[in-house]
Amino acid sequence: MKAIIQFDREFFRLINYTLHNDFFDWLMPLLRIPEFWGPLYIFLLLFILFNVKNNIGWLIFFGVLTVGLTDQVSSTLIKHNIHRIRPCAEEALSAWRRVLSGCSGNSSFTSSHAANHFGLAFFLYFTLKKNIWGNSFTSFLYGRS
Repeated sequence: MKAIIQFDREFFRLINYTLHNDFFDWLMPLLRIPEFWGPLYIFLLLFILFNVKNNIGWLIFFGVLTVGLTDQVSSTLIKHNIHRIRPCAEEALSAWRRVLSGCSGNSSFTSSHAANHFGLAFFLYFTLKKNIWGNSFTSFLYGRS
């Protein structure tokens, strides 16, 4: 376990301290705020509403269920059993860590918002890949020819 913790700290130092740059220092705090993602999810909802004709209610229901499930598994099951301290709260890293947007809570593994985004993206991709993406691409091709 000590080897994993040491690797985790060294990898964090590589990303947070050694490889940092001004562009990502500007971009990464934006990716944390819900207002940044709101337009994307509004677009996705409208895109689905206009392109999926069958079972739209079930699709929305299972999309919301997927986000709820990923959030519960991440927050309740994994975080409460792993107990990984956030790097911004870990004293051993305080000499060199860079904190760009505050430090909330204690437990950080897994990232619940990342799990929710991934779960929804995974669900939408595998549910709609033949329906929406195929129809949109062929519509684009027909429009170009």
